[in-house]
Parts: sequence; C-alpha cells; structure tokens
Amino acid sequence: VRTLDDILAALGDRPVAVARELTKLHEEIARGTVSEMRARYEGAPPRGEVVLVVGAPLDGGFAADDVRATLRALLAGGHGPSQAAREAAALFAIPRGELYTLAREVSAEAAGQAGPPGASGPGTGSGMDERCGSRGGR
Repeated sequence: VRTLDDILAALGDRPVAVARELTKLHEEIARGTVSEMRARYEGAPPRGEVVLVVGAPLDGGFAADDVRATLRALLAGGHGPSQAAREAAALFAIPRGELYTLAREVSAEAAGQAGPPGASGPGTGSGMDERCGSRGGR
C-alpha cells in the first residue's frame, strides 16, 4: 500500500496492475487505477511476491516541467540532444523531433545561452518565446 501511495504521489492516478504469486497456484492479477488498487488492498495488503505494472497517464499528458527535468537530467548525464530526445520520446510518447528541439533549448539554457546552440539573438528558439509572451522578434 505504501508503494501505491508513492506511485500516486509521484505519477498521479493512472492504470496499474497488481500481480501476485505469478506462475504459482494462487496467481492473482488485479487491474484498476492506482487509487482503486490502494482502496482494495488498504485493509489487507497482498501477500507473497508482488509485481506492479504501471501504465501511462489516463489523460495522456505530462507536465512540461517533467519533460524539461527529464531532458535536463539526461543531458547532464552526458547524453547529447539527439540521444536525450530519443530516450525521452520513449518515456513520454512525444514525437522525437519536438523533444530534440526542446533538448537543444534546455542544453542552451544550461550553457547560459539565449537560444539553441549556434543561434543568436532573441526569438531564435522553437517558439517558446512567443508562447511565453516574450517580445523578442524573429
């Protein structure tokens, strides 16, 4: 139940499968949302070996800060923008091309530049300036 609490706090309510005693006589698999499984097992936690399979969020969306934080961590870990975008695309189900542009922006921010590497002047990013209300011209 504590693990389900942690998942709920970190990832929000999303589909989950709780599999118990796989390949054994008393195998049991319960499916529902994290909150439903938490309610089911609150009084009597599952016993034995348990596997949790966590699904994608129900709304299919992620907070932009989560995506940026993941890219920042991948870049800080030595990945280039292309590799960071590829790995983040697998995690977030967002097109790699969009994440590549964002990875270049995050990389430039970390280096203290205004736009992607090789760009100069205001408004040279991927449209983030316009979406955020900046007055930089193109």
